[in-house]
Amino acid sequence: MRLRFSEIILSRGITTVVETGIDKGGSQILLSQMVDHVIGVDNVPARVDAVRLELDRRGITNATIVQGNSPEVLDDLIAGGLDASRTLFFLDAHWQEYWPLKDEIRAIPRGQGRARDA
Repeated sequence: MRLRFSEIILSRGITTVVETGIDKGGSQILLSQMVDHVIGVDNVPARVDAVRLELDRRGITNATIVQGNSPEVLDDLIAGGLDASRTLFFLDAHWQEYWPLKDEIRAIPRGQGRARDA
């Protein structure tokens, strides 16, 4: 996983990674070493709190963890000026009956550079 992410990040000029579905924070830890900013999104407050604590424990300061419904958070990030053309979106959120992938894809703007092709 590390090698493929590194190839994509370098070839596309990626500066930010947004991951939906953070689990235990392993991706945020790994990706924080590769890009300027990592944003993790999860709908489970306990998971968000645990990952924030782990990032703090490791001294990782370029990762932000956001609690919320991933499609809504993506909408907010885009509206707030996130440069989608320099962002890798790692869409990994899933739970019980609702899988937000289609809604997450709809939230990401089209035609914002080559990052969509990754």
